Amino acid sequence: MNESPFIFKMTLEMLSEGADGAVIARWHTSENVMVRKGDDLLEVVTDKASFDVVSPYDGLLVKILKGEGSVVGAGEVVAEISVS
Repeated sequence: MNESPFIFKMTLEMLSEGADGAVIARWHTSENVMVRKGDDLLEVVTDKASFDVVSPYDGLLVKILKGEGSVVGAGEVVAEISVS
């Protein structure tokens, strides 16, 4: 039986301790590209650290909601991945 794809709303949950927000430094991929679980998707910079955020699923990156240079807070949706 085929399952319908669902849209995973990717959030930034793990910011460095004490950081109120982070800046999206760059996206390593773009919309409408297939991604694999564990692929680096974007680089995030806080006042204390810089780190890559990886894809939690295999799927199609259908929408980037926060572009490079955007300031985002913990729990804010940055992208949508279609997972089947």
